[in-house]
Amino acid sequence: MIDDYIFDKLPELAKKTTFLWVGYYATTHPHDPIPSSQATLRAARGRVSDEHVQATTKQYAWSQPSDPTALIPMAGDVAVNVGIYVRAILRHPAVSLPAKYTMVIMENISFTDTVRMWSDVTGQPAEYVEISVETFDGRFPKIGAELAAQWKWGETVRDWGSLREGMVRGKELGVDERELVGLREFLEGSKELLTAGGPAE
Repeated sequence: MIDDYIFDKLPELAKKTTFLWVGYYATTHPHDPIPSSQATLRAARGRVSDEHVQATTKQYAWSQPSDPTALIPMAGDVAVNVGIYVRAILRHPAVSLPAKYTMVIMENISFTDTVRMWSDVTGQPAEYVEISVETFDGRFPKIGAELAAQWKWGETVRDWGSLREGMVRGKELGVDERELVGLREFLEGSKELLTAGGPAE
């Protein structure tokens, strides 16, 4: 990891560094879930296996190679939230330095609950479909296996804050949670984009 390199090789730089971890971007959700009709078309073209299509019974589906109960560390709207955290880090060096860690994570939410929230906001029936790593890798050549490895790692790590001692929380930095934009608020503000692609008849 780059931070280990900084600690080992550049200790003076480490003293001046705050390591900011950012969770899952809510901004990916205008592209997920996809219309099931599109999934069917992709399967016909060999891009998605029948495993996905047969498991999908509703209009929209979000398919990932991960347990549906696994938790996603959701950062919310990173276009807003990351800047708020960086501002707090710069304003409070006595808290954020030396060599401290903090993270932009608003909530830990399961894959199933994420899709349920998407469905609630859009009014469209949707479901989460767990697929194999091989199927996912076939959908995204060159990067699919790496993305799948991230999700599998996430199944075993329920709290990023436990990965480093002395993790500085947003409250300690003076972050006003009322300024942050969570997943639901982001989805509400992006409603027109969420189902723009279908489903086709």
